[in-house]
Amino acid sequence: MKGRIWTVLAVVMILSLGLASCTAPTPVEVEVEVTRVVEKEVEVEVTKIVEGTPVVEVVTATPEPEPESAGPSGEIIELSGIDPNTLDPYQMTTTNPEQNIATHIFDSLIWLTADGQYEPMLATSWEIIDDLTWEFKLRDDVYFHNGEHFTAEAVQFSIERARDLEESVSTVPTDIHYESSEIVDDYTIRIHTSEPAPVMVPAMAGFSILEPKYYAETPLEVAAENPVGTGCYTFVSWERDGPLVMEANEDYWGNVPAIKRVTVRAVPEAGSRIAELEAGNVDLITNVPPDQADMVETDVSRLEAVEGLRRIFIYIHYEEGKPWADKRVRQAMNYAVDVDTIGETLFAGYARRYASWIVPPNNNPALEPYPYDPDKARELLAEAGYADGFDIKLHTPVGRYNKDKEASEAIGAYLTEVGIRTEVIPVDWSTYVQEMLIPKQNLEIGLIGLSSTAVALYDAQNLDYNFPLNMTAWMNEEYQALYEEAFKTLDDAKRQELLFKAQEIGYEECPWIWLWRQYDFYGVSNRLQWTPRADEVVDFRDATLSE
Repeated sequence: MKGRIWTVLAVVMILSLGLASCTAPTPVEVEVEVTRVVEKEVEVEVTKIVEGTPVVEVVTATPEPEPESAGPSGEIIELSGIDPNTLDPYQMTTTNPEQNIATHIFDSLIWLTADGQYEPMLATSWEIIDDLTWEFKLRDDVYFHNGEHFTAEAVQFSIERARDLEESVSTVPTDIHYESSEIVDDYTIRIHTSEPAPVMVPAMAGFSILEPKYYAETPLEVAAENPVGTGCYTFVSWERDGPLVMEANEDYWGNVPAIKRVTVRAVPEAGSRIAELEAGNVDLITNVPPDQADMVETDVSRLEAVEGLRRIFIYIHYEEGKPWADKRVRQAMNYAVDVDTIGETLFAGYARRYASWIVPPNNNPALEPYPYDPDKARELLAEAGYADGFDIKLHTPVGRYNKDKEASEAIGAYLTEVGIRTEVIPVDWSTYVQEMLIPKQNLEIGLIGLSSTAVALYDAQNLDYNFPLNMTAWMNEEYQALYEEAFKTLDDAKRQELLFKAQEIGYEECPWIWLWRQYDFYGVSNRLQWTPRADEVVDFRDATLSE
C-alpha cells in the first residue's frame, strides 16, 4: 500500500490548575488534529497537558483495508457483416472485424488516437539517430498473455516475421525500408533502414507485436486461430463461421478495460443485425445501411454515425489487348457512372464522389471529381475504337461494405447504358479475399474499399504496382518514380509536391472508377457507452456499460 495522509482527532485531557484556591483540577476535553504520513500503519499522536507540561504519547493502529476496485464486469456482443479469415495480424485483409480484433489482443509500439495523434504504447519514446537509424525505448513492465516478458527481441522478431512470412500481406518492413535491427539492451532497439523512412511512426502505429517463442514454434495454421499478444484483451475462443470471444486482461500494463467479455459474431444480412439489436440481444452492430439508419433509433438503441476514411472504388485490371488498357476507356467508365444519384438513392445522400483517393487534408485541391457525362463517355469509347461497346464482368463482395451488391448493380447498369455491357457477379467476402484478392486473380473489374489513416504516403501506396491489394496491375513509370521518391523524402513540403504530381497522373490515368468515401453507421444499445472513430477502429478499451 502506498503512503497515505491520515488525519486523527485525539481527545486530550487538559488538567486546569487551580490558581485562586486549592480546589481540585477540572478536566477539559480538547480536540487536537494530528496529521502524519505513514506506510501501512497509522501513527496516532496523543498529547496530554498535565500541570502545564505537554506529554506526548505515540500509539500505532492498523487502518481498515480499502475495498478493492470492482474490476472488469459485464459482457457485450458485436455483430459484424463478415467473419474473420485469420487471427494472424500479418495475414489480415479487413479492418472490421479482423484488425479490430487484433487491436484488442495485440499492442503496437505506438498508438494512433481517435483524433489522429500518435502516443507511446509499448515504446516509451523514439528518436531519429540519423537519416537511416531510429531508436525506440521500450516499456519494461509488459508481459505477453502466455507469461513471457516483452523485450526488444519481440520487436525484432515481429518485423522480420512480417518481412519473411510467405503468407504475409503486411507492408511495414518495405514501408520503413527495413534493413536490420540492433538490440541495444532488453528495452532499447535501433531500426536501421536502407533509405530515409518518413512513415516510421505511422507504420509502427498499429503494427502488432508478437511473442517470439510462441510464433516461432507454433504451426502457422494453429497460431492463426490462437493468437498471443500483450493487449488489453486476451483471446478465449473462436470457431470458424462462429463467435469469437475475448476477455479483459486483468494483468494489463495499462488501463484495464471496464467490460470483461466481448463476443464478436458475423451476421451478413443487415436486416437481421438490426432485428437482433432491436430485440436487445446484442450491443453493437456495424455496417448499418444508411436507408435503414432510422430503424436503430429505438427505446433500447441509438444510431452512431461518422464520415469515414475508407475509399470505395471499382478497380480496373490492366491487361494488354483489352479495351480498358486504353486510358480513354477508363476515363469513359468514370464519366458513365452517376455517383450523385447512387448516393441519393442507396445512401440517403451519404456518398459524395471524391476527386483523389488521397484523403483530406493531403489531397491535391486542383482536382475536381469526374462529373456524370454519358455523352462524353460514349465519345471517348468511339475515339478508342469501341463505338459498339464491349462486354465486361464486375465482381462484387456481398455484405462487406454498405450496399456493396446494390451499388455494384447500379454501377453495372450505368456502364451498360453507354455500351459497356456489364455482368455483375456477387461473391461472398471470404471467397472474394482468399480466391481473388490475395492471389490477385485476373478479374476484369471489381468493387473494393481500402481504409486510410490519413497518411498521404499510405494512400498513394494503394496504386503502387507492388502493393499487395493493388488489383489494377497498372504500371505508370512516372507515377512510380514520384511515389518512390516521396517515400524516402523526409522534407514535408518536397514530399507534398511529389504527391500532388502523382495524384494528377492517377486522376488522368483512371486505374479506378473513383466513387465515394464510406460513411460508417453503427447501431448501439443504450447501455453501451461507446463512440465511433473515423478510421473504422472499433475500440472497446474505454467503453463502459450502464446499469
